[in-house]
Amino acid sequence: MTGEPARYWREVIRRDYPRFEGDELAFQRHIRELHRAEPAGVGKFVLSVALLTYGDLSALDDILDNLPAVAGHPARILARAVDALLPPAAGDTLADPDAVRAWVHHRRDRLVWSEERGGFELRPPP
Repeated sequence: MTGEPARYWREVIRRDYPRFEGDELAFQRHIRELHRAEPAGVGKFVLSVALLTYGDLSALDDILDNLPAVAGHPARILARAVDALLPPAAGDTLADPDAVRAWVHHRRDRLVWSEERGGFELRPPP
């Protein structure tokens, strides 16, 4: 069973695709195809957050590169998915996206996806 954070944010994003019919695996493939074709911008941001909810840490750079800059932009709430899916020590994505990027960059090889927890876990250093 999928842990709460990933399940919650997947459902939030899936609401934007009401005409899609299929299971989670089909939806993940659909999102990945859309992501490949999507140019930079808010759409890329949303699709990248969706990929992160499936444990695709490579989507983080696209999330941070395409985070809407306007403070009141409604899509910015999806940045909270990053905070929910990464360990708390990663920081606050909206307050300091560069710090989150640096934290992940220095620990990328130790971050592992846990479907059970619904987020990434930080393994201890070797």
